[in-house]
Order: sequence, then structure tokens, then C-alpha cells
Amino acid sequence: MWHLRWRRVAGALAILWVAVSSCSCIAPEARTQNLRVPSPLYFDASALPYQHASVSLAGTRIPCTMDRIVDGDTVSFRLHDQGRLIAEETYEDGPKAFRLISAAGDRYDPPIDLIRYPMVVAGAKTEQESSLIEPGSTRKTLVEVTSVTDKQTLDGFVLDAVRVDVMLDAPKRMLKFWFVKGKGLVRTEIGTDTVREQDES
Repeated sequence: MWHLRWRRVAGALAILWVAVSSCSCIAPEARTQNLRVPSPLYFDASALPYQHASVSLAGTRIPCTMDRIVDGDTVSFRLHDQGRLIAEETYEDGPKAFRLISAAGDRYDPPIDLIRYPMVVAGAKTEQESSLIEPGSTRKTLVEVTSVTDKQTLDGFVLDAVRVDVMLDAPKRMLKFWFVKGKGLVRTEIGTDTVREQDES
């Protein structure tokens, strides 16, 4: 009788262990998908994520240096190749949102909200209207912004990241932005022609 009871207890403990193990495997992903970004301090998006960057322009990769210019709520990341400015991204870093002002020679008026505080990742989907100002033309466009969890490599380490996807209606164009907690805006893709990321060579 004692042996039978012990087997029953052991069996119950084994089932409980499997259940707990399964929850521990699933929980981190669930927590990541429901990640909440409460304020600008979470990403510190206006920080300079690195000094050595690479820019891919129409498929040509160019190692370069990156610096940062801050003017009030406006922050610009400038990329230089041997002293020559080859690319620039400008954002508005405010208490309520982190917004795209311009990139790859295009300007957006009003700026596009990439992150609105607070934001729940994978649950955030917003729409707004803006004007795409290109050299020689201005077009109104509907903007759809979504966010998902992702991974990014920084300084040789694979880190949790949040990717913000921006879809322009006219013209059809996808912009992508990767943010890492405490590191800032670590990667950008502007359409299919311009990519900025850390140079790890």
C-alpha cells in the first residue's frame, strides 16, 4: 500500500514538473510579445548607439563614422565617409512620441510617430496622414505603423529588439526601425535602397 501511494505521489510530481517546465519555456516569449514601453527612457532612442557604422546605398556597403547633433527635441544622426556626409536621419524625441522627420533625402510633414508612449509592442498599430516631401515633389500619404519583437546583433551580442514597420501608401514604401533597450535606434532600413547598421568588421 505504501509503495502504491508513493508511486501516485511521484506521478503527480512528474506531471507538475512537466507543466512548470512548459510554462517556463513559453513565458519569456509571451512576456516579450506583451512588452510595454512606458517612456522615452526605455530605449533612449536619441542616444548614439555606436560610432562605427555601415551604410548600404543601392546595394553598395560603405563603412563610415556616425555622430549625433541635438537641438532641443530634434536629434540628427549623420554618417560620414572620410569627412564626406553620405547620409542623415533626423528625428523628434519628445515626451509623448519618437518621430521620424527625415531620412534618405525625404522629409515627412507632419513627422511620423514611430513610438507613442506608453506603447505595448505587438499590440501597437496606428495610422496617420503625412506629406512625403521629396526633391521636386510633395505627396500626401497614409502611414500605417506596427511594432513586433525581433533580435539584433550589437557589439557581437544578440539582443532583444523592437522593430517598428512603417508602410507608406503613396508611394508604396516600407521603412523599418530597430530599437534596443538602453541602446537606442540600432538599425534602419529606408525602402530597399538605404540600410544603416553597426559596422562590426
